Amino acid sequence: MSGDGESLWAGLVVIGDEVLSGRTQDVHVSWFARHLGERGIRLGEVRVIRDDPGEIGAAVEALRFRYAYVFTTGGIGPTHDDRTIDAIGAALGVAVVEDELILSAFRERFGELTAERRRMSRILEGGRSVPCSLATAPAICWGNIYILAGFPRVAREQLRAVLPELRRGAVVLSESRSLMLGESRIAGPLSELSGRHPGVEIGSYPMEPEAGVYETVVVFRSVSEDLLRAAVGEFDGLQLG
Repeated sequence: MSGDGESLWAGLVVIGDEVLSGRTQDVHVSWFARHLGERGIRLGEVRVIRDDPGEIGAAVEALRFRYAYVFTTGGIGPTHDDRTIDAIGAALGVAVVEDELILSAFRERFGELTAERRRMSRILEGGRSVPCSLATAPAICWGNIYILAGFPRVAREQLRAVLPELRRGAVVLSESRSLMLGESRIAGPLSELSGRHPGVEIGSYPMEPEAGVYETVVVFRSVSEDLLRAAVGEFDGLQLG
């Protein structure tokens, strides 16, 4: 089912020197794309940036006007290099304040409120925390900005918590075909087919050849099942080879 909502797009900012150095492999993009896509929200842009306050603030400030939602991952821990909250607050001109809901959860779990725990309880003034199944690790929301952890397990639980409050968009349907042909052999027909079906995104993806045998996967995407069926049907009738 394609859904009857409008097309919605989101931006994702992956923050962390460890990602750019290669020490940590990013796993957020594919997971976010899949789960947001199930709600009809497509990733339109991903930026991977270092732990620099100016770059963090500039990225979020730019994307929040471009997309329905902006998600950030990373930089909300207790250490000196966790700068995301302060950076976004500075870019927005919004104060950073302690959130009583987070403080209460910390008191219940740990008893003592250390400086490090107070640092992790901060949100943007006028925003809110969104509790998730990990009681002491809520997501932080301000407007259309959702600030999540960098640790994958935590970020995923935080996203699951915020998904129900996001608007539903038109879910993109997809279908694929695999051909034992090199991509260059089908480039012309695919280009012509794409021109005849403007409501369908058609992408071709060459696979690594094995023993000299080439394979190309053609993927069709559309929010309309009728348009998708028409494009796939015509493709299936093409004489390729």
